Amino acid sequence: KLPHAKHKHEQFIISHFAGDVKYTVGFFVEKNRDKFPKAIEETFMHSSSPILSKAFKGFSKKNKNATVVKKFRNQIHMLIDTLESTKCSFIRCVKPNKEMTRCSSDNWFNRKYVTMQLRHMAVPQTAEVLQNGFPTRLPYSSLFEIYQNIMPPDAIQKWKTTGGGK
Repeated sequence: KLPHAKHKHEQFIISHFAGDVKYTVGFFVEKNRDKFPKAIEETFMHSSSPILSKAFKGFSKKNKNATVVKKFRNQIHMLIDTLESTKCSFIRCVKPNKEMTRCSSDNWFNRKYVTMQLRHMAVPQTAEVLQNGFPTRLPYSSLFEIYQNIMPPDAIQKWKTTGGGK
């Protein structure tokens, strides 16, 4: 979805399952150029949470000039590497109402709210694909076999050097 024409160079809108969210691009780098405060870095490094302590382990030694943006970029790259190395499955959760509470009354299930979430998660389109018998998951090797004749040589070489989906 596009923002209003007068804001198109500084904003973008993403339609999430819960509805549209407007993001402002301006000054992202400037706002996040600051370094992590030492006290916060120390707190995270010595956290009892394995996720936090692992994320900040050796951070100050390796990244003396690291900024919030650099840390964010590195974490995104680590996330992408993790996602690419695993077989991902997604669980779609649907909230019965905005408050996420079950009342004793019969109106706790908000049909309009649930329908909106299902549409944003592309459930009707997925059901249509499945109903028409199209495959929903193909191994990369099958896709490679189908499209290798039109793939650029560097993509074919990368496929072969990375083990070809094995």
